[in-house]
Amino acid sequence: MTTQQVVAPAVVPATERRTRNAVPWLIGAIVVLVIAVVALGAMLVAPALSTPSSQAMVDANIAAWNTPAADKLLDFYADNAVLWASDSTTPSATGIDEIVKLAQYGNFTIERLGPVSERGNLVWYLAHVSNDYDVSGSDAVVVYYMQDGKVKQQWVIWDEL
Repeated sequence: MTTQQVVAPAVVPATERRTRNAVPWLIGAIVVLVIAVVALGAMLVAPALSTPSSQAMVDANIAAWNTPAADKLLDFYADNAVLWASDSTTPSATGIDEIVKLAQYGNFTIERLGPVSERGNLVWYLAHVSNDYDVSGSDAVVVYYMQDGKVKQQWVIWDEL
């Protein structure tokens, strides 16, 4: 018979467990949370503090119609722009010259009633429009189709529909 040799297992000295200090982890979590709250606040507040370029353009266009300044209107409309009104089946004005004549003839007073909205090439807002012939005025939704930074088509959708 063969003899087996028995080997005793190695004795490993017991080490003390180190306790982890939670303070650095807690401070790091608080710093991350503060940064997240500040960033979220900045994202929510920034749009309210800034004026979108479309709003500035709309306000300048309204001012040009209220004046009515032909040279200012030329800045906003493409040469072949078309202006449509919902109470007509034909365009109210075709081309920049007709749009300028319409603005000067009507003696319009336009007041923007709400925020300017924008999606893609479309910009729209609610307005109150009056003129020498209808001094009480009417409300309308004004929609611009923009192309190359100028109004290519404009729709005025009256509230009488």
